[in-house]
Amino acid sequence: MEKEVKYYDFNLLCICDETAHLYLGENLTVTHALPDETEFLERRIFPFETALRKSLEGKIMDSMSVLGLVLAARRLGK
Repeated sequence: MEKEVKYYDFNLLCICDETAHLYLGENLTVTHALPDETEFLERRIFPFETALRKSLEGKIMDSMSVLGLVLAARRLGK
């Protein structure tokens, strides 16, 4: 690790206490379901190619969204 980041005796601590489920959906119908009390969601609708481009340009920064878009693009051969 020293060679890559120029640090040694470097301790990493990763704390993750949630699970994310990523879905690839096609031909979906919009509904108006209410989120749970603990959820704060901002929904924006884009064509897939636009969302992928925005994630690669750093305009979508949520890590789960970026990961989901990149994995979906790979699966779809884009």
